[in-house]
Amino acid sequence: MLASFFIIYIIIRTQLRPEDAPLPEPGPDEVESGEKTKLFFTFLGTIVGGFATLLFLRVAFFTVTGQNDIKEGVDLITLGTPDYVYKFGIFMLIAAAFLGLMGIGRVKTSWNMGKGLVAPIIVIGVVLGSIYGGITGITEAAGMGVIAVLILTILRREFSLPLLWDSLKRTLKSTGTIIWITMGATALAGAYTIAGGPAYIANMIVGAEMPTMLVIFIMMLMFLFMGALMDWVGIVLLVMPVFLPIVLKLPVEELGFFGASLEPRQVAIWFGVLFCMNMQVSFLSPPFGPAAFYLKSVAPPHISLTDIFKGFLPFIAIQCLALAILVACPSIVTLLL
Repeated sequence: MLASFFIIYIIIRTQLRPEDAPLPEPGPDEVESGEKTKLFFTFLGTIVGGFATLLFLRVAFFTVTGQNDIKEGVDLITLGTPDYVYKFGIFMLIAAAFLGLMGIGRVKTSWNMGKGLVAPIIVIGVVLGSIYGGITGITEAAGMGVIAVLILTILRREFSLPLLWDSLKRTLKSTGTIIWITMGATALAGAYTIAGGPAYIANMIVGAEMPTMLVIFIMMLMFLFMGALMDWVGIVLLVMPVFLPIVLKLPVEELGFFGASLEPRQVAIWFGVLFCMNMQVSFLSPPFGPAAFYLKSVAPPHISLTDIFKGFLPFIAIQCLALAILVACPSIVTLLL
């Protein structure tokens, strides 16, 4: 939903003020717009055809070796049962026919222009594939991604021991920082919980007879304020143990202003989505706003942090609008459950 709001805003603004998004001057080797579209779909067909070929060979191997025979009490191999031989075979034939229609010259041109995207696509496929394929958990999937990057680096002949050592140091630095924050926040939250703080505050707020949505509104303001000053890891470890018990004690039928009410088991999910939406705002809001510093590191020297934060204002407003919609209509969160 948030991404669609951004896209709509960008389209409307660029249509009303084309000077805000000037097109780059065409280069000497620039192809026409219609040819660009053909090259894009040709490259997409190459990727789909190659992926279908790999899956076809995988299913064929399982079929020849008998590993995908359907047996009672044995889980089926994901995308590996014998019927997928025909499905992936059809995909291969369709991709081959499409690429033949586009022509060998266009296939080579599209590959030369888009082959830089292949490595990121492979890494994303390995990470998400290992998670949704049930091979690894989320943490182990990150290790699978590291292995994929290492193999690709070796194949591209870019691997070196100094590069590996620098990567290890950077990983240790970033991971160590998060671990120290996690340890400190967990210790503080644990001591606070043992002392009965969350239960005391929850009972106090619930017993104060404040309107349910006023409680949610105050929490959202606190999240927005803390997000501008703190990292989201510290917020989730320090504040969520306090706020979540309060939310779970609120009357479910009074949550939101529009739409069907949530089921009790969905309240925690809804509040988690609200927290994530708040943290999206914190990435842009000053003075912390890490996204601004990321952009500053790659922006031209004449663009200041003030200019970047001013450019963030419409997007912060859009994020707050999306947050308000989720607060007012909680049932939106359950559409994809």
